[in-house]
Amino acid sequence: GGELGGELGGGGKADEEALEREAFVKIVRAMQGYASDAAEEVHRWERNFEKLSEAHRTLLSHHRDKHVEAYRCVRRNDEFFRNMLESFTGDDVPPHLQVPPPPPG
Repeated sequence: GGELGGELGGGGKADEEALEREAFVKIVRAMQGYASDAAEEVHRWERNFEKLSEAHRTLLSHHRDKHVEAYRCVRRNDEFFRNMLESFTGDDVPPHLQVPPPPPG
């Protein structure tokens, strides 16, 4: 059988660092896309709420406040993620921890 970096890969530390960088970039991309993804989820809640009968919407009218609160939380979390990612920019950050710019669009 082959272990990682053994018979199969052979690249050792360079392969491990490349995999670590790839995982890091995936996490960064998730943080960069958080606000739009989370806001779309709350919007889905709102669309589903509007599909309910008037009687059910009346019973669950407190959910409108929950939607507003969810958007507020999305904004706050996004600000946290942006500030955290900003700390991984600059000349003093090792190259493997440098945050790439967000993709266009």
